[in-house]
Amino acid sequence: MRFALISLEEPANGADGSLRVAGRAIYRWQAEMALACGCERVLCWAPQEIAAPLALQKEVEGRGSRFQPVGDLHRLARIVGPGDELLVFSPGLMIEEDRLAGFVEDGHGIATIPAREGGEDGFDRIDLTRLAAGLMFLPGNLVARLADLPEDCEPGGSLLRIALQSGIPTRAVPESGEEANAYTIVRSEIDAKAIEAGWFERDWKRTSGPRNRLSRFVTDLIGKRAAHDERGPGLALGAVALGTLTTCALAIGGYAGGSLAALGVTALAGDTYRRLRALSRARSRKPRRRFAAWPGLFIDILLAGILVMALDGWREAPLDRVFLGVALVLSLRLADRDWGATLVDRPVVAAILGISTIFSALLPVTQVLMLACLALALHYGTRGDN
Repeated sequence: MRFALISLEEPANGADGSLRVAGRAIYRWQAEMALACGCERVLCWAPQEIAAPLALQKEVEGRGSRFQPVGDLHRLARIVGPGDELLVFSPGLMIEEDRLAGFVEDGHGIATIPAREGGEDGFDRIDLTRLAAGLMFLPGNLVARLADLPEDCEPGGSLLRIALQSGIPTRAVPESGEEANAYTIVRSEIDAKAIEAGWFERDWKRTSGPRNRLSRFVTDLIGKRAAHDERGPGLALGAVALGTLTTCALAIGGYAGGSLAALGVTALAGDTYRRLRALSRARSRKPRRRFAAWPGLFIDILLAGILVMALDGWREAPLDRVFLGVALVLSLRLADRDWGATLVDRPVVAAILGISTIFSALLPVTQVLMLACLALALHYGTRGDN
């Protein structure tokens, strides 16, 4: 059986597993990653003066695994049998899911990082060149040696010494030039917010266009402040629902300009929700494209519907209005590459069309916008062929 050991005790290095990253305590992130690596039981090191969080227990048991608080070193030695395996997390450790899975797949070992990566920085030193990186995957027969130590010893440091004395191999965590904070001991709110900022940056690179888009600026401004609150995605989703109702009500009432303005705000709320929601998967470097696509698709459906109703005043046939709405959305999607993404950013499109309604020029502006998007799409396609 494979066990995971998560500690709630604050070590001397200042790490704190109760700090929140993207609205969730670090020990909850660790539990989720342990379960993803095949751990069937999660042991929570919680001395008598520390109560094991009920939320952590519910999360583990809700996924079909067993949760067990442990506050006695000798009891820990009895729980893990000789034929079992133990995955040990240091308090405050945040690691990418893919790196953790690769470490476990390679077999038993002690994760290390070079000492030159910022000095001690919360990690235990092994020698002059290496630091123990706060992660171990050990055979169960080593855990039994904890019974020879005093009961009040801290399990992480004790297991590290036992593993090194027993010849368990050390393995350097693969370095990555792409990601900062891919392997971090969190000791303060500043460290936690740095991880959230890095996740936001990575999400934008995966799913969005150039850096100067309006959506980038607004969602950074709002999202990075809301990321630290677990309620952030729910509040953003509520803003999307309210914006949708407002947009539909104004469009049905014949207020085309107002509905387009509301659509622009709804698009920003939708992008903020997508980015906040994506943080729940941010510990993995694999993109979730299926989820990333639906907020944008929903906004495009609203945009097409507004155009169908707003163009009624131009006495266009119903099928012609439907064609124009669908054609504009498809043109926007074709041009959503490189710097064309600045033009087709949905809040920008909503602003352009909204201003055109003031001058009674919605139809010609829509047609010009379609032609511009098709020209950009043709430009990108031709350049790609060359």
